[in-house]
Amino acid sequence: MLSKRVKFFSLSTSIAVGGIFVGVAALLITLSMMNGFQNELRRRILGGTPHIIVGRFFNEPVA
Repeated sequence: MLSKRVKFFSLSTSIAVGGIFVGVAALLITLSMMNGFQNELRRRILGGTPHIIVGRFFNEPVA
């Protein structure tokens, strides 16, 4: 009689834990992908243009 009343995990508990697991996994995967895309985009944008441009006043020639 005791074994019928006491269950370690019920069906609803298992579904809830599984749902939380899937949600957290999806969030981690999405954040990792977006972080990678952000780093790649930053690398490509800054790779094409310099951080600073050095020039002279009034567009005078350097030499």
